Amino acid sequence: PIHITQYVLARLKVTWKKSPCEGRLYLYFPNQSPAPLCFNSHISESWSSELCKDMRCGDFKGFKPTKKANGRMLTSNMALINEDCTGLQITCEDTLGSELAAYKAVTGISLFLML
Repeated sequence: PIHITQYVLARLKVTWKKSPCEGRLYLYFPNQSPAPLCFNSHISESWSSELCKDMRCGDFKGFKPTKKANGRMLTSNMALINEDCTGLQITCEDTLGSELAAYKAVTGISLFLML
């Protein structure tokens, strides 16, 4: 959760894309529709790394801009500003995807050897 200077609590939600370790960031407020977090928001790398770990992914890889929308920009003093901006997408290493690929390869080779 992110505290706003007006003492309103916002909830951060990641809408995951094709990979479970890559998704768009949205802010949810009570009784309002979700708003995308702007690409130019002030977000620390340590916070981003924690988010990747919370989602059971590997290391934080970076941010990517998404399509333009009416979003919220997070400033360095943790204030939120309504702004027409590009959205924010987080990308983390997909360690489970690479482990699954290795498992499939070993299983395929084992089956081939058994036949």
